[in-house]
Amino acid sequence: MKRLTLLLTLLIGSHFSMADSGIGADIELICPCTASSASSSSIEMGFGVINRSEDPTGVLTVEVYVHTEESYRDAASPQLIASTAIATILAADTSIASSNRQLPLAAPTPGDYYITTVLLEDSVVVDESRSDEAVTFVDDLASVNDSNLYFVADPSITIGGATLTLTLPGVGNNSQEDLFVQVEVIATDTPRLVSMYQVIASLPGDIAIESSQQSDHQVEAMAFTDPGAGLPFYHVLAFTDDGEQLVHTVQSSETFNTLSFSESNIDYLMDTDGDGVADASERLEGTDPNSAASVPADSVIDILAVYNADVAMLYGGDPTTRIDDVIAVANQALTDSNVAMSLRVVDTVQRGYSSATSQSTLLNQAENSLGVFSDLQTLRDNAGADLVVIYLADDEAGTCTTATQGGYPTQGHLARRDHISISVLDAADCDDVSTMHGIGHNMGLNHSFDNRASGTFVWSRGFGINTTFATIMTKPSQFDLDERVPYFSNPDITDCGVDMDPCGVEVGELKQADAAASLNITRFQVANFSETPADIPDPDPVPDPGPEPDNDGDGIPDDEDSDDDNDGMPDEWELANGLNSLVDDTSEDPDADGFTNIQEYNRGSDPQVPDEADACDDPGITAPNADDSNLPFERRLVMVNPGSNTVRQSFIRLINSGDSDTSIEIYGIDDTGAYSKNAPVSLLLGAGESLQMTSQDLENGNVAKGLSSTLCDLEGKWQLRVRSDQPIDVMGLIRSENGFLTGMSEIASSSDGNHQVYFANPARNVNQQTFLRITNLDNEAGQVTITGLDDEGNDPDTSVRFSLIANSSLQVTSQDLENGNATKGLTGSLGPAIGKWRFTVSSDRNLAVMSLIRAPGGFLTNMSALTPRNAANDPVAYFVSPASQTDRETFLRIINTTPISTTITLSATDDSGHVAPNGDILLTLAPGASRQMTSSDLETGNSDKGLSGFFGDGNGNWKVTVSADQTIEVMSLVRTTDGFLTNMSGTVQTVDLQGQASFVNPASNTNQQSTLRIINVSDAPGAITISAVDDSGNAAPGGDVTFNLSAGETRSISSVELESGASDLVGTLGDGTGKWRISVTSDVEVRIMSLIESPGGYVTNLSESVQ
Repeated sequence: MKRLTLLLTLLIGSHFSMADSGIGADIELICPCTASSASSSSIEMGFGVINRSEDPTGVLTVEVYVHTEESYRDAASPQLIASTAIATILAADTSIASSNRQLPLAAPTPGDYYITTVLLEDSVVVDESRSDEAVTFVDDLASVNDSNLYFVADPSITIGGATLTLTLPGVGNNSQEDLFVQVEVIATDTPRLVSMYQVIASLPGDIAIESSQQSDHQVEAMAFTDPGAGLPFYHVLAFTDDGEQLVHTVQSSETFNTLSFSESNIDYLMDTDGDGVADASERLEGTDPNSAASVPADSVIDILAVYNADVAMLYGGDPTTRIDDVIAVANQALTDSNVAMSLRVVDTVQRGYSSATSQSTLLNQAENSLGVFSDLQTLRDNAGADLVVIYLADDEAGTCTTATQGGYPTQGHLARRDHISISVLDAADCDDVSTMHGIGHNMGLNHSFDNRASGTFVWSRGFGINTTFATIMTKPSQFDLDERVPYFSNPDITDCGVDMDPCGVEVGELKQADAAASLNITRFQVANFSETPADIPDPDPVPDPGPEPDNDGDGIPDDEDSDDDNDGMPDEWELANGLNSLVDDTSEDPDADGFTNIQEYNRGSDPQVPDEADACDDPGITAPNADDSNLPFERRLVMVNPGSNTVRQSFIRLINSGDSDTSIEIYGIDDTGAYSKNAPVSLLLGAGESLQMTSQDLENGNVAKGLSSTLCDLEGKWQLRVRSDQPIDVMGLIRSENGFLTGMSEIASSSDGNHQVYFANPARNVNQQTFLRITNLDNEAGQVTITGLDDEGNDPDTSVRFSLIANSSLQVTSQDLENGNATKGLTGSLGPAIGKWRFTVSSDRNLAVMSLIRAPGGFLTNMSALTPRNAANDPVAYFVSPASQTDRETFLRIINTTPISTTITLSATDDSGHVAPNGDILLTLAPGASRQMTSSDLETGNSDKGLSGFFGDGNGNWKVTVSADQTIEVMSLVRTTDGFLTNMSGTVQTVDLQGQASFVNPASNTNQQSTLRIINVSDAPGAITISAVDDSGNAAPGGDVTFNLSAGETRSISSVELESGASDLVGTLGDGTGKWRISVTSDVEVRIMSLIESPGGYVTNLSESVQ
C-alpha cells in the first residue's frame, strides 16, 4: 500500500496571505465510525461521507491508520493498514450513506493501537475519526496479506481419505479492476510460505470477482495429494496472474492467531442525560453522564502569557494590565456567546525574542522549545497553564494572530496538548478579540465557510454576513469589514447584526457554523491539559491515607467489588483460572480453542484447557431446523442484531404467563437463510417467569441464564424462531448505547401477499435514514416487487424487483429504492419522491416486512405499526402530545389507501375525558395521498395543510379518532427536538376486558421510566384493577392496585406510583425482582399503552409483543 505523508501541524494566520488548509470545507465523515475485525486478512470499517458544500468534491479516499499515541498526527510512525477509494466525485449537497466496508488488512506490528479513519479529498486530509479505545493486534496472524485481496471470513479445510474439502467464505476484491482469482491449497516445510511449496488441492477454474465486490461462499470437495511428512504446514493460497497474493494458514503444529475487536469512534456529541454536556466530557470531569442533575462546572482555561521587551516598553515596563484587559474582553465574549468557560492568566513571563522574527518562526521555536523558549514547557508545567499566548507589540506584515489548529479535523478530540498562539497587543488593524481568536484556533476553531475552512467539527468556525458583521473567528476583510463583533458564531444568538441576524448557522444546514457549541465541547479537554501542582508535596515515603482504588471506575471500591475490571467475569473465577482480574480480557483465548474467556465462563469450561471445536464450521453437519422441533408453539422474531453490534444491542424478552414450567428452543437463521448448526439454544422457563437475553448471550452462551447452547457466528443479522411446549409471549428490543429502547416485535400489515409500509423517509433524508427489512419466511425462494406512492399520491410507474432465497433476509434503504442498487441484486429504481414514501412489498412467498429508521447516536426506531381501530372501524391515536410540550411534539400521519378522494373528520378527547373545546377538524385527502400534521396544527389550525377547524387547548394528552368515507390508515408519531422519531401507534392487545403489558421497568430504573397509559373508551365510568408479576414469577408483594376512571378519562401511572402509591390509587405493588409483567382488568372497555420515557423528551412504545 502507498504511504501518505501527512502535515502534522496546521498553522492558522489572520490578516495573513497563508492559505487555509482543507480544500473541502463541509466534507466530512458520517459517524458512528466503526472498526472491527472481519477475518485474519481483513478489517470492516463503518462510515458514511457527506458533502454539504455548494460544489462537487474531488476524488475521495479513506485511509485507515493505527498508532500508539492518542493522535495519529502526533504519531512517530503511524502505520497504514487499509485504504479504499470512495468516490471519483461526490456531487454538491449529497452523501454516501453509512455502511460497512470490508477492506484488505495490512497487519501492523503486534501491539495495542488506536485506529484512525482518515477521509481525503485529492490526497488532502479533510476529516478523521479515532477509535474510542485502543485495540490489540496480535503476533503470528493466520493470514499474510499485502494485496487487494482478502478472505471474507477465514477459510478452513477438512481431509478425508483422498478428498480435501475447502470451505471458502468468499474472496474480496478491493482493487479498481475486475480480477480473476485462482485458489490452491498448498503445503510447506516452514510455518510461513517462503519459497518452496507443493500444491495438494486446486479449486477448478478461476473465480471472477468484480471491482469492490466479493465472491460467493462456497464449499468444494477436491482431489487431495498427500505431501508427505516433510511438508506439515497447510495454507489456502489465493492469487492472480498480476501478482496479487493472499495466504491463510489452515493447518499447523504452531499457533496462529486471529483478530477479535470492535470499536466505535470517540463521540463528543452523545449526551445521554440531556444536560448539554457530552457523555465523554462528563466522564472526563467525573460527573454522571446518566443524570441530568450531575453537571460539570464552568471551565477555567489557565493561560501563560509571554511577552518581550518591546511589549514591556510599550506599557511602561509592565504589560499585565493590558493583557488583563484583552482577557476580560475575551471572557465577556465567551459569556455573551453562551460559552460556559473563562480564561485566567496564571503567570506572565518576559523572554528575549525579536519582534522582527516572523510569527510562524516564533511559533515553531516556541512549540519545539528552541532558543529563548528552551524552558517554555517547564514554565508552562510549573504554572499549571493549559495554553500559552505569546504577545507582540505590532507586526509589520499585518498579521494579528498566528496559532496552531487544535483537533483538526478530529470530531472534537484534542489529543495534542502543546498548542500556542501569538497575538498582537497594539496595532491599528488588530482588535481586542485577537487573543481570543488565537485561543479559539487552539481549541479547534477555524475561520469561516467563505474561507473554505473547517475546524475540529466541520461547523467549528466563524460566520459573517457581507458588510453587516463578522464573528470572532472570521477574517473580517472577507466580509468587507474592518473589525469583528465580540461574539462566537451561534445560531441561537441574534445580537450580531442590525436586523437581529443570527450569529451562526444551524448544524446540518449549508454553511453550518456554531463555534460556541464547539467550544462547549472542547473546553473540558483543554481545561485538563495541565494540572496545577500541589502547594505542599508530601515529603515522606509513607503514602497518606486515601480512598480505596476503584480500578473499573464503577463507584465500588476494589475491596468491595466482585468484578474489579467490570468485564462480566467475577474476580474469583478469573483468579482461579489464571486470568487477570484487573484487565478486561473477555476477548482473549489463552488455550486457542476458538472460545474466548467470556465464552468459556458462560459455557462453564476452563479457559486454560482446549475444548473440542463446535459444529459451526463442519460442512458434514446438517443444521437443526425448527420445523423438526417437537415443541408445538412458535413465535418468530425477524430482526435481531448480531452480538458484534454493541451500538444497537439486541435483546429478547421471553414471558411465561402460564402456571407451569415451559421448555423453550431458540433456532437462529442468518441473512443468507442458513440455520445455526449448533443445537438450538434451550432453556426451561419457570411458571410465571420472564427472562431477558442479549445477542451476546445467544452467541457466546450464558449458563447463569440457563442457556444450554450457542448460536454460530454467521452472516448479517438473525431471525429467531422461538419454539415452546406452552404458549409464551416474545418481545424483541434494541438498546442504544445510552439505554434507549426500541421495540422490534411489530411488522408491517399485510393482505393477500401485499405488505404495506406507510411511512418511509426519502433518500435525501440521510440523518433519519429509512430502511426496509424483508424476510422470506418460506422454505422456497421467491420474487419480491416493491412499488411506491409519495405523499402527493404520485405513482412513479416503476418498481424494484429482486429474489429472496428460502428463509433469507435483505435490507434495502430508500437510497437503494430511489437510485437502484445492483450490488444487492435489485432491478429497477423508483426515482425521487415528493414528501415521504408509502411502499407496497409484494411476493408469492410468505414474507415479513419491517420499516425502520436509523439515526445518529445509534438510535433505531420501528415504523411498522399502525393505530388500532375502534368498534366503528375508525383508526384511533391514543397518544397525542399537547402543543405545549416543548421537548417533543406529536404528529399524525394520515394515509388515503384508496384511488378515491376522501373527506376526513378528526375528533379529540383530552385526558380528562372532555371533548376538544372547538369541535372537530375536517380535511380532504386526494387519492393515494398522505398528510402529516403536528399537535400545533391540530390545536391552533393550519389552513396550508387543508385543515378546516382546530381543537383548541385540552388537559394533558389527546385521544384522536380519525373517520373517513374511504379506507384510511393512521400513524401517531413523536418527534424530539433533535428530529428523532418514535412510533406511538400501537396498544396492548385486550381480550375479554383484560390486557397484559409484558415489559414494565421497575421504579428503581429512573433513567428509563415506565408509565402505563390507560384510556377508558366507553361512555360509562369503570373500575380498574392492576396486578403484577415480577421476572422471578412472584406476584407483587403488596398485592393489587385499584382505581376508577370516569367515562372517556385517561390515567397515566408511573412505576413509582404503582410501587409506592398515589392519592387516587388504592394499594401498592411493592418492590419486585427485575421487571414487571402487568395485567389490567376492568369492567368497561379500555385501551392500554406501556411507555418508557427517557431524558431529552425521548419516549418509546413497548405495548406490543410478537404476534
